[in-house]
Amino acid sequence: MSRRELMSPVSSPRGLVDTPRNRRARAATILSKIEGDTVHPWLDQEHNRHKKSVFKPEKKQAKEAVASVEHSRVEGYALRGLVTGQEATFLVVICDEDGEQLSRGGDKVAVKVRGASKCEARIADKKDGTYVVRFTPSVSGMYEIVPSIGGVQLPGAPFKAKAGSLRTAAYASTVVEVGFAQVYARQDCELTIQARDQSGIERTSGGDVVAVEILNIKDDSGEAGAAEIVGEIKDLRNGTYKASFETPDLGTGDLAITVNGKHIEGSPFLLEIGSHDTRAQTSLLLVDRDAFCEPCNAGVQKGFAIQACDQFGRPRLTGGDKFIVEVIQASSPAGSSSASGSSASVPVTVSDASNGKYSVSFTPEFAGTYVVRVLYDEGAAGAPVPGTDGPCEIEGSGLEFEVVPGDAHPRGCTCDGVDNLEPTAGSEIVYRVYPRDEYGNETTKIHDDIMLHFEGDQSVVAVAERDGSFQATLKPLRAGKVQLNVMLGDRHIAGSPFPVTVRPAGSDPAQCTVSGAGLENAFAGELTHFTLQARDEYGNELWFGGETFTAWLQGPSAEDRRKSLAKPLNLDVRYDASVTDGQDGTYDVAYRAEKVGDYELYIMHGDRKLPDCPYDVRVEPGLPSADTVILQGDNLAKGVAGARNWFVLIMRDRHCNPVKRGGADVRVSLEGPSDPEVTVSDADDGSYLATYSTTVSGTYALSIEIDGAVVEIAPTEIEVVAAQAHPDLCEVEGDGAHKAVSGHVASVTLRDVDVYGNVRSEGGAHFRVELLGPARVDAKVTDKHDGTYAVEYIPTRAGEYEFRVLRKGSPTGLRVRGEHREQAREMSHAAVHVSPGPTTAQQCDVQGLATDTSVTAGSSVQFSIVARDLHRNERGQGGDAFSARLCGASVSDAVVNDGGDGTYELSVSTDRAGVYLLLLELDGMPVADSPYRMQVTPSKVDLAKSSCMWSVMAPLSVEQRASIPIQLCDRFGNACSPAGVALRAECSPPEMAVVLVGDAAPSPVQGGSAGPAG
Repeated sequence: MSRRELMSPVSSPRGLVDTPRNRRARAATILSKIEGDTVHPWLDQEHNRHKKSVFKPEKKQAKEAVASVEHSRVEGYALRGLVTGQEATFLVVICDEDGEQLSRGGDKVAVKVRGASKCEARIADKKDGTYVVRFTPSVSGMYEIVPSIGGVQLPGAPFKAKAGSLRTAAYASTVVEVGFAQVYARQDCELTIQARDQSGIERTSGGDVVAVEILNIKDDSGEAGAAEIVGEIKDLRNGTYKASFETPDLGTGDLAITVNGKHIEGSPFLLEIGSHDTRAQTSLLLVDRDAFCEPCNAGVQKGFAIQACDQFGRPRLTGGDKFIVEVIQASSPAGSSSASGSSASVPVTVSDASNGKYSVSFTPEFAGTYVVRVLYDEGAAGAPVPGTDGPCEIEGSGLEFEVVPGDAHPRGCTCDGVDNLEPTAGSEIVYRVYPRDEYGNETTKIHDDIMLHFEGDQSVVAVAERDGSFQATLKPLRAGKVQLNVMLGDRHIAGSPFPVTVRPAGSDPAQCTVSGAGLENAFAGELTHFTLQARDEYGNELWFGGETFTAWLQGPSAEDRRKSLAKPLNLDVRYDASVTDGQDGTYDVAYRAEKVGDYELYIMHGDRKLPDCPYDVRVEPGLPSADTVILQGDNLAKGVAGARNWFVLIMRDRHCNPVKRGGADVRVSLEGPSDPEVTVSDADDGSYLATYSTTVSGTYALSIEIDGAVVEIAPTEIEVVAAQAHPDLCEVEGDGAHKAVSGHVASVTLRDVDVYGNVRSEGGAHFRVELLGPARVDAKVTDKHDGTYAVEYIPTRAGEYEFRVLRKGSPTGLRVRGEHREQAREMSHAAVHVSPGPTTAQQCDVQGLATDTSVTAGSSVQFSIVARDLHRNERGQGGDAFSARLCGASVSDAVVNDGGDGTYELSVSTDRAGVYLLLLELDGMPVADSPYRMQVTPSKVDLAKSSCMWSVMAPLSVEQRASIPIQLCDRFGNACSPAGVALRAECSPPEMAVVLVGDAAPSPVQGGSAGPAG
């Protein structure tokens, strides 16, 4: 096997590509070299699992035989060498006296294993004369294996084998992963080496010396190239090694991979270093030329494949190349649609399989001779190749094939005359059909009749002409959008059914029709309409305009003339109608008559009347008009509170004719200080009575509508005046009649009202206002001389008060108004709640905190603040932004808890001893006696935080006196006074410790270790 074959990814297991099956095969090969003909059971199982079935001659019936110890044997690698911690396996084969293997089991086979460690052998009877023996040595050393049958040892027993750990074998090691299938110049490559022992088992630890080199490098011309290249090796510590290297320029080289100085399996490998680019001169066209060049029908898909190759002719395994495929029509049949004198190209689809192969497909649709050219531009893919200029044809390019027309197909047939999309009803239309195949190629292969018909009409069979076309004549009578069906057999040709719009012929008055209410009734003064539909002689509705129609109303009738003898000038009345062309065959006819009576309606087209003309029309009176209504009554301008006020509306139409019927939608509304009760009564004689009443005085806006139209001639306002004054009642309004804030001005409006609560318009009443509660408060009363009085007062004490009004010294009943008038309540006095004012910092009380306070470091001080306003009323609610800060050796903020009831709980602590100032503030203002002085003293001595003032002492002599400075501290590191603290020094060579006398568990002082005592 050559080195190039070893490098092939599809070669035998000796190649670079590594799979589990190849690894097992390699292991079998290696062990067969070591053991000769000895069969390893595990390898035998793997071989049997993967080998193909083969024919074996039928064995003769085995005779019943007796086991012969001297002819029996053992087989297996375990008899030659053992691996510590790894299960060893061998076979005991029982034979008869002729040396033939027994075909049964059941013999008393025993195996003893003696040696460096105790091993227990496990025996499995295969029932075919063989017994599998397994055991696992746990300690390295020599072992004796003694197999026996019925207590008699087998020939050669005891067998001696040495147990030890396997080492890496270079010949068994493999390349398990290749980062490249083809090698290119200046390419960064990576591969993985799997170290194996002599049994072919994968190693699981590192430490081997692995080297990768590229030797014998030659350039593209065969001359010696670059020097040797050494790859970088990374030990992954799991039995695998990652090698990386960069390939040289174009050419060849030997890839040598060694483990511990020896080549691995297949090393050195031959590297053929090619360019990254596909070459046109080596790429191939994969196609059966004879089958491809056979004539085919138009529309049949054709195709072939392209194999991209590099400069060595190696198939490329990746895609990305841009092949140019041209399918050009070199010639076409005479008279065909494609015979234009110029070459026509066919769209081509090139599919990249991303494995170096490209599938090409195309579908020629026009008859003729085609040439296929396949080109590849090497210069566009990379560096230009010497000797090439632009795209080059690849091997096999230049194929020719013939395309012939197919059978006539509905999709290819064409029809002349279908471009006449708007023929006139009653006209004859000639259609000519040309038979073609599916792709428009002219053909004479016709197997079915060609038939034409309009939707709903009888079919006409087209007649063949000398030029190969088929002709048919159709005459449509129905106007409108219809479908022209052109059929080849039972199938529509391309485009069929064709939409055709048959236009109607000219208008015929005898066929025209009219519709609408205006043909029978009309109302005086109102525009009345009806519709005229123009039609042609076939009764088709015209959908276009342009016709000339006239219409008019003539009257009144003889009976109406007799009733109108007093006015002879109005006997002959004519109203001309307007005719509006809708441009869709319809005409809107409108007329307006101002006189009631019976009329004759005339409709003419030129000098011809429409059928049933003239029509009898009755003109009725018009609708009531808001512009001509008559209003009568004294209460149109002024009304009285509490009284029933009224006025009358008399209806007329827009021509001032009285309307003697009811049914009009008359609406009267008043908008002002209240919502008055308004009613409208229909007398059914054209008159309407409107009434309104209200108990609230003031100016009201009057609005009258008749059938949705506003009556503009009506007065716009009605003034409702107040009634008699109430003898013993006044009204108060304002927040001051319900609530007030301590120290702030509260306001109340006092009104003198009538029996309906309307304010009197004059002043002069003598009122006095007082508040009775936690303190007496006299209010200031100001007369505004319009029936209202302004009341103001300033309370200082928070609490509940009675708001009383006195007229000339006597209490007066009150009507206290809320947001709405209907919420007013009558009472002898109003209840006023005076709430505290805003919190004032200087009026607040601090509880639980002395001016000069002493605390221990680490403990917290808790106290409270009671919020008060300027007049020392307790606030009783939270929300104030109190803050507290402890300033001194350290700075810390207090925790403030808002109780929500005007009290605030504060807590402050620090672990640094010293003198502090506690600052209490509310919105930046100091509270009460702030700041407060606070003395923070150290806590209990903590030897764990205390320290000696030295770090290392010189060695001491026996009986030598030593002086040790100690700094006592509490648990926060604050310096403590030694007063009351008992210390002693203990010497326990080689170290000395200073401990606190009396501690249950003495703690050594930090830094308290001394040098060894002499």
